[in-house]
Amino acid sequence: MLAHQKNQRGNSIIKKYLDEWYAPPRDFPAFLYVSQLLQAEGIKIAIEAHRRARPYCMGTLYWQLNDCWPVASWSSVDYYGRWKALHYFVEKAYRPVLVSPVLEGGRLAVYVVSDEIKPATGRLALRLQTFTGDILWHYDADINIVANTSQMVFDEMLAHLTPAVWDERATFLTAELWRDGGLLLSNVLYFTKPKELQLPAP
Repeated sequence: MLAHQKNQRGNSIIKKYLDEWYAPPRDFPAFLYVSQLLQAEGIKIAIEAHRRARPYCMGTLYWQLNDCWPVASWSSVDYYGRWKALHYFVEKAYRPVLVSPVLEGGRLAVYVVSDEIKPATGRLALRLQTFTGDILWHYDADINIVANTSQMVFDEMLAHLTPAVWDERATFLTAELWRDGGLLLSNVLYFTKPKELQLPAP
């Protein structure tokens, strides 16, 4: 990694943000794996924010797609043509229709973004649940998917949806968009940094 890193500060930057967001990896292969998750999640957050903001922001180009030699880099496809974690994340984040849950000042907002030129209908399903499978709250509603726009399809104070006592480290939200009887897209929102999540042993 030292030999293939062309940015003098590259490895230290990766380490800095990895330490901020994730638990310390147990070995070098785990470090490589978690650094890819860090990158993938960061770019996903940016792409979804840009898409939600339309028409103020009408697109995103991320750096970088691929590499012309073996190297430690930002690329989402490596020199050999293998997808890194980032490429899987952006393939989903760039689909024509996106469902994107986000916390905005204590409010849970769910957006549906459509780049399609024809309107459609769908069903929004939200689930607040624990890592052990307990559903704390759920919501289902038919929605109109407006063509070529970003629309907020759900907006509520998070405190109104959660029990009086709940652990944000052990809870997550799943947002699903169903259309024509099938699952079109799903997305997950965590309420704290990955290193703080109380994940049970698999």
